[in-house]
Amino acid sequence: MDMHDAALDATRQYIGDRSTYIDAWLACRESGGPDADGDGFMWCHECDDNDAAVHPGATETCNLRDDNCDGRVDNVAADMTCPQ
Repeated sequence: MDMHDAALDATRQYIGDRSTYIDAWLACRESGGPDADGDGFMWCHECDDNDAAVHPGATETCNLRDDNCDGRVDNVAADMTCPQ
């Protein structure tokens, strides 16, 4: 098997493994889906559905987490600094 075939097989496996997750995510987007932590954001709309303090629009604090689900950790206001 050459490198091209191996890459295609790896890609097919990657995509195939995610079909269950993708189906669930699409169903959540269309139907509203569950909100396990009760913060008003369904799991497909936020980054941690087990913590009501973590959701889009939450205030970012120095806690080594992405509180506001923007993909960045501890990106606090300009007048705050987080200890390293």
